[in-house]
Amino acid sequence: MKKLILSFFILFFCLSSFSQDSMQVYPSHWWVKMKNPDLQLMIRYKNIGNIIPTYKLPAKGVRIANGIYMMAVHHVENPDYIFLDLYIAPNAKAGIHTFQFVVPGNHLKINYELK
Repeated sequence: MKKLILSFFILFFCLSSFSQDSMQVYPSHWWVKMKNPDLQLMIRYKNIGNIIPTYKLPAKGVRIANGIYMMAVHHVENPDYIFLDLYIAPNAKAGIHTFQFVVPGNHLKINYELK
């Protein structure tokens, strides 16, 4: 019985450590045509703070998908987290949008849903 319980805990620990490698985006989705078009995403992914560099962005932002503009990138002490300030334009369409960040040695895709 002790071996069974020990095996269960080892399996649970291993599975939970594997699940931490998947990207997590909060909030998980957003809506088009909201009264306030500004949105901040928190992204959790192993070492993402070192993958996405600090950008000097123009005041009007950078278009990262149809109707979606990145206004700022915020790095924090923990390199596994990053915050993106987005502007959702009135012409943004509902659906899954892919944000791509290509830097030397890395190609990162973030899928995000607008409803």
